[in-house]
Parts: sequence; C-alpha cells; structure tokens
Amino acid sequence: MSVARAFLAPLLWAALLLGLGSIPDVRAPVSTLPLDKLAHLLLYGILGGLLGRAWQRAGRRPALTLLIGLGLLTGAIDEGNQARVPGRSPDPADWLMDALGVTLGFAMGASTRRRPRTPTTTND
Repeated sequence: MSVARAFLAPLLWAALLLGLGSIPDVRAPVSTLPLDKLAHLLLYGILGGLLGRAWQRAGRRPALTLLIGLGLLTGAIDEGNQARVPGRSPDPADWLMDALGVTLGFAMGASTRRRPRTPTTTND
C-alpha cells in the first residue's frame, strides 16, 4: 500500500477534529463527570489509532516520533485556534488529554496485526 493512501484516514480525521474545534459556542452537558476531557481523550485516541494503523500499513514509515508529534501538533493547533473562536477558549488540560489519547491510540493501532486474507470458496 502506498504511504499516501495509508495516511488518508488519519488526515481526514485530523481535518474533522480541527473543524469541530472551530464550531463557536459549544456548550458541554452539565455533569459531575469530566465529559470534555473524556471527549478529547476519545477523539484524539481515534486519531492516534488511525496514525498507528497507517504507520503499520505504510511499512513503518515515516518515523514513529514524527507521527506522534504530528498528532500532538494537531491538538495544539486545535487548542490555539479556539482562542479565536467565539465562546471557546484554549485549555492546556484539553491538550494533555489530546496527547494522552494520541499516544495510547497510536500504541494500540500500531500493535494490531492484519489478518492474512483467506480465499473464499463457494459450494457449487
């Protein structure tokens, strides 16, 4: 699989995350749970998982640290952008959850093994 094709899904997911971060006046549901932080962990965990899986599919290139760094940079850009979005504000704790999500997701995505295809048979 080509490197460009392998990284299409994480690229689209990163674009979605940056788009979501640009929506003004988002109100979190009232809860005693840190739902905002859990959302960051989950959404950036998906990004990390997609990056890890793409890294595997692309023959473990480019460098692992570059990919994790790009995931962390995506979170930093998202948080920085929120300073310019009405009703939003950057939060370093959100970025920490982004970083944790990217790192854990990457580890899980990179550790999955692709099952070899088995030929399908038909009973004729």
